[in-house]
Amino acid sequence: MRCERWIGRDDDGIAIAALAFVREHGARSIGMIDRIIGCPHEEGIDYPLGASCPQCPLWEGRDRWAGLPVHDVGAPPPALNLALHLGAIVAWMTAVVAEEGVEVTNVFCRRRPRGRRWRGQIVARFLPPDERIGWACPACGDDGIIDGWAGSPWCWSGLTQDDHALPN
Repeated sequence: MRCERWIGRDDDGIAIAALAFVREHGARSIGMIDRIIGCPHEEGIDYPLGASCPQCPLWEGRDRWAGLPVHDVGAPPPALNLALHLGAIVAWMTAVVAEEGVEVTNVFCRRRPRGRRWRGQIVARFLPPDERIGWACPACGDDGIIDGWAGSPWCWSGLTQDDHALPN
């Protein structure tokens, strides 16, 4: 699987490149978020781990996913990052995957050996007989089980196709 990254705002060139990428890979569906998720610079690559991006002071002290000041989120950053990581796995599994089978998700491993982002993609499956989700990174061996996700903000079970559609 190949990933691409486009950075910009209201740029027709980015939209054209993204559409070409989707068509080239024969995607039947795509997912995107409805808001800006922080600055485009990557912690540990563009600036040191644990620091704020020096080029984007607006995001200093804010959680990039919620957009809220970190102290208002109610959890220390490591716990919040873990919750968001597990939530992303739940969202993928409940929105995309059928009841059975192992799925390569769109969630990358959260490990950062030597301060570098690990490029492994999480694989996950529903564990019978209950609704636990087992997940693992085949690249580094990190794994776990997610339980109690039903009814959480990340659970997309029961949503119809219209719930995912953009308004006209």
